[in-house]
Amino acid sequence: MRGGGAERVQATLLRFLNRDRFLLTAAYMSREGVLSAELPADVRAIYGNFGRASRMAAAHQFFKRLVALARQHDVIFGMQEGSPIYFAVLAALVTRRPAIGWIHNLWSRLALSAGIWNRPASKCLYPLAKSIICVSHQVQADLTAMKPELRPKLHVLANPLDTATISNQAHQAAPEWVHSWWTGKKILACGRLTRQKGFDLLLEGIAALRQKGLNCRLVILGEGEERSALLERTHALGLSDRVLLPGFYPNPYPIFKVADVFVLSSRFEGLGMVMLEAMVLGVPVVAFNCEGGGPEEILGDGSSGLLVEPLHTQQLADGVERLLFDHSFRSRCVVAASQKVRQYDASLVARRFEDLFVHTVCDARSNLS
Repeated sequence: MRGGGAERVQATLLRFLNRDRFLLTAAYMSREGVLSAELPADVRAIYGNFGRASRMAAAHQFFKRLVALARQHDVIFGMQEGSPIYFAVLAALVTRRPAIGWIHNLWSRLALSAGIWNRPASKCLYPLAKSIICVSHQVQADLTAMKPELRPKLHVLANPLDTATISNQAHQAAPEWVHSWWTGKKILACGRLTRQKGFDLLLEGIAALRQKGLNCRLVILGEGEERSALLERTHALGLSDRVLLPGFYPNPYPIFKVADVFVLSSRFEGLGMVMLEAMVLGVPVVAFNCEGGGPEEILGDGSSGLLVEPLHTQQLADGVERLLFDHSFRSRCVVAASQKVRQYDASLVARRFEDLFVHTVCDARSNLS
């Protein structure tokens, strides 16, 4: 499990599924990943471990093991777009078990950078899933446009948010630099350092704020292939003393807790769990109203945060400034956000997943009889 929002959400769901109704096994191609420790201790975890085997040979061996596991279970849940759903569907075909997929982002955009075989593979294999869960209505519409016959199988379910764990972990000690370097107005962003996350656009917004004389410093948590490019852009904009990229933190919440504003600058985003995590901790949020629909579904009514035009860096800067200095508006957003996050409470959301699992299994069995 890598350190992304989708992987953290998967671990949350596994923690909250009712053990009186479900016996859980999690299968992963690799043991690598900083979030593996977040898997519940009572979930049986199976990992591929094939040494120097080629990628194709490793995939074949993993699939054989997955099929053997599938025969011991009632439903196969591909918890992320792409390969996890492909494996789940193929194992379902062999074992005549139902498969469910979980789509966390716009597949039309992800498939462009995921290899030339992903788009035809998804068009061929996604329709063979019994049900597909989408994290937002725009993700549902995106899949429908790609393959209209998928529409009856698509279900929009909110991601589970473990508010208690977030609040508890926020009380742990923050890194030393939080107290020594992060002075002035504290602006925070978090995510993989990829083009999708739009941190290059955020840097433009921070440059605009500095030109106005605002004493602020930006922290971007995360790792990824855009690190070097972002550091170069930071230097080119004269922001080297105002921007910090400290890397990935398995527990980022002590850092979240002290931020003045959280910014989501993504070019597209299926949901944006980092926004909800900031809202849990009372940090006001400004976000691009980007493709994918996540920010709009969370902040769309304008009461719990601020949405601005996608890719519009000056509006983003203006939004940050308003949340910093319009104290009445800021307070209203924080109060409304504390109510909004209750819709994503993991104990409630997990029940909806459970109902879909049971319905899918019952429906599949009735079709076999």
